[in-house]
Amino acid sequence: MAGVFQVMAVAIRALDKRDADPPDMAKLAKIATAEMISSKELNADWQIAAAGVLVAIGSHLPDLMIEELFPHLSGQNSAIPAMVQVLADFASADALQFTPRLKGILSRVLPILGNVRDAHRPIFANAFKCWCQACWQYGVDFPLISLLDSDIVSLLNSAFELLFRVWATSRDLKVGLPFSCSCLPPS
Repeated sequence: MAGVFQVMAVAIRALDKRDADPPDMAKLAKIATAEMISSKELNADWQIAAAGVLVAIGSHLPDLMIEELFPHLSGQNSAIPAMVQVLADFASADALQFTPRLKGILSRVLPILGNVRDAHRPIFANAFKCWCQACWQYGVDFPLISLLDSDIVSLLNSAFELLFRVWATSRDLKVGLPFSCSCLPPS
């Protein structure tokens, strides 16, 4: 199954933006998401490949991809870490399309941060690192101040307060180190 998703991701990335048909991309996004949430296993080859399909769709139709993920970012959904990883991958792949959508993403992720299991904290820490790097990269090309309204600043302050007070002091280096590094600009 991983091979099929990898081929799909390459084909979607190769499409011209005008050839990315939203109804077809929505169907592919639903298939990839269904595969990702069908198992509690994280980072299986087929799951990583399915995430690649979603990121490829996001490169053409970012709002469609994000709308597919948002319903799975609530409550006690076991797919939350996988969805957060997709958002991290998307931020790394396309900072210019990710960063303007940060407010919506933070408003979905922030309420669940306090309940993240220890085993999933490295995924969230890495995601914050990727999101911060995407913002930094966006700021190189465009004025970041145009995106940082008071709502985003408030969301970021809330997230960093929790993450710095609890997660950055974690003895688990997979949690503390990636998050601490997220505050530094890429070299």
